[in-house]
Formats: sequence, structure tokens, C-alpha cells
Amino acid sequence: MTAYQRCVLSAVSFLIAVPFSIAANDKPDQSAATKNEVFAPGRGVIDDPSGYVNVLADKQPGAAIIENVKTGERVSFECQVGDKWCKVTLRSGKSGWAPSNRIKRYFTMKDLPTKGGDLG
Repeated sequence: MTAYQRCVLSAVSFLIAVPFSIAANDKPDQSAATKNEVFAPGRGVIDDPSGYVNVLADKQPGAAIIENVKTGERVSFECQVGDKWCKVTLRSGKSGWAPSNRIKRYFTMKDLPTKGGDLG
């Protein structure tokens, strides 16, 4: 199975599992995945009950704040399953680090495979 196929399968599994695994203010449980499984660069939205997330210069809470990002704002991100921090790139082009549990994957219908697509 290629990396693309794993990514598509992961995305479809995520879309199916999330509605059944989220209670109020809970995040999806990703503990079943292996630490070395890499998420392909993804698109997401910031999801924080406080209404914003600080994007930081480094992967630690005391690092310099690059920008405040409001809940619902789209970002690009990269991280591995189980990581506490994701590398995010903002629409402005700035990049930094945000807590992985504050990023929700973002999909559109065109991101999903079409009937007859190459899923292996």
C-alpha cells in the first residue's frame, strides 16, 4: 500500500470514526496508531474552547508567540501520530508550533476518493 493510499484510508477512517468517538469537548482518540505513523501534510482548522491558539516559535509552552490564531481559522500542518505538537503554516505564510489536540483535520468533498479511484 502506498503512502497516498494509507493517507486516503486514514482520512476516510477518521471521517467515519470521529462522529462516534467525540463527546462534548473531547478530542478523537488516536492512541491506537503507532508512534512512527506519519500524517501527510494536512489541512486543519484551529479548535480551542478559549477561542484562539497561540502559534509558538518552538515546541514548548514558554516559547515566543508568533501569532494568535482564532478558532475556525484554517492552517496547514505536519505531525506524527501521538505527537503533542504540530508544525503549522498559517495563511499569512508564517509558521510555528501548535498543540496537536487543538487542530482538527479539515476536508472537502474533492479531497475524498472518487468511485473507481486507485485505493489498492
